[in-house]
Amino acid sequence: MDDCKNGAFSNVLLITTSAVSYVISNLTPGITCRYRMKVDNIIGTSPYSDILSVHYAEVPDAPLAPKYVARSGGDLTIDLSPFITIEWEAPFETNGAPVLGYKVEMSMNTGSFEKTYDGSSNPVKKSFKF
Repeated sequence: MDDCKNGAFSNVLLITTSAVSYVISNLTPGITCRYRMKVDNIIGTSPYSDILSVHYAEVPDAPLAPKYVARSGGDLTIDLSPFITIEWEAPFETNGAPVLGYKVEMSMNTGSFEKTYDGSSNPVKKSFKF
């Protein structure tokens, strides 16, 4: 494995004949790490494999447009305000990192957008009632 800055490779020695995978942790999102392998046996050491480059976690894809779910004209005589509910799906590709939350913005009458909902504290919620 290189230093994840396209620099020098360092050895990660695996002394096993049964491992078919290896977990590397504490990587920083947005970096590219390069990997190559060689194999030792009692006769000697193989040449290095081709280099595998992996870009670790990027900004997620944009989600699809939210869907209109329901509305109510409300009933102000019983303190029920009018509302609209929207819902959305998670983006198809999160590029290696979990979704940490959704932010919803609203524009009234083609005006400027203003943040209406910040779901940073609840990343599993995928609907909002205005």
